[in-house]
Order: sequence, then C-alpha cells, then structure tokens
Amino acid sequence: VPAGNPQAMAARLAELATAPQQARRMGQAGCQRVKARFSMQAMVQTYQTVYDNQLRRAGGMPTNQ
Repeated sequence: VPAGNPQAMAARLAELATAPQQARRMGQAGCQRVKARFSMQAMVQTYQTVYDNQLRRAGGMPTNQ
C-alpha cells in the first residue's frame, strides 16, 4: 500500500483477514527479508564493507581484497 495512506492499509488488512494463506506467505517473506537485511551476519558484513572501503580510501589496504 502507498505510504501515508491509512485507508488503503486498513482495506488491505481487511482483505488479508479473509486470506490466511496469503497472509502467512507474506509474513514468511517479510521474516526472510528482515533476516537477510538485519541479522547479525548482515550487520557484520555491512560494517566489514564500510571498514574495508575506508581502509582502501586511506591507502591502508590493497585494492584487490
């Protein structure tokens, strides 16, 4: 639903209340997305990338790593 549109959100939630299998699939997909983007492993990888890029910019790391 569009951001900032509570009427559309309410209508969609009412639709999902009558479609439990679709709601379950959407919930599972959302859970996987959260795990992929915000898990400890994802956070560590993001920090590692930031640190590596900063080291390269500072000349402290070879560019082929």
